[in-house]
Amino acid sequence: MKGIEFLRNINPAAGLSIRPRTLVSKLDALKEIIRAWGMNPEEFLTMQALSSPHATCADPAARKND
Repeated sequence: MKGIEFLRNINPAAGLSIRPRTLVSKLDALKEIIRAWGMNPEEFLTMQALSSPHATCADPAARKND
């Protein structure tokens, strides 16, 4: 048997908890990365969204040949 102190040191290292883990969305993680680079994430993400048009074609034959 390893002993009580050994087991007391193992439990915190395992990260066990009775509380649910806080999940960070991908968008929030991306915003934190942009802030770490020293930019404003709201301006950057809005600029990117407006600069590229998004279109969906339901019928492949209706799409233009590029």
